[in-house]
Amino acid sequence: MTNLCLAGVAFIVSLAASGTASAQRITYASQNDVNVNIVYSGLPASTQVFLLNQVSGVKSPALVPLLSGSGSLAVPIPSGPGHYYVLAGQGGEWVAQTVMFYTK
Repeated sequence: MTNLCLAGVAFIVSLAASGTASAQRITYASQNDVNVNIVYSGLPASTQVFLLNQVSGVKSPALVPLLSGSGSLAVPIPSGPGHYYVLAGQGGEWVAQTVMFYTK
């Protein structure tokens, strides 16, 4: 019976541990002719935001401050039509990206 109790405790502890991990997220919220609005959470310190043109593959730094933690932000988008993602990168690694959005 003691082994069964220990197994139950181990299972509950593993569920609690998995529920505490926070994933880095950057989510498309909305856009207008000038900005795409994003919501982000769990970003490590000094996370840089990029715009990736899905068609050409050109990645350009967004003209916004470095991010960390959670919040929301208006990211200026290039003029003209295109298919874009907003990417979050830190230390040369991608940590999150939005869904693709379109500009006119």
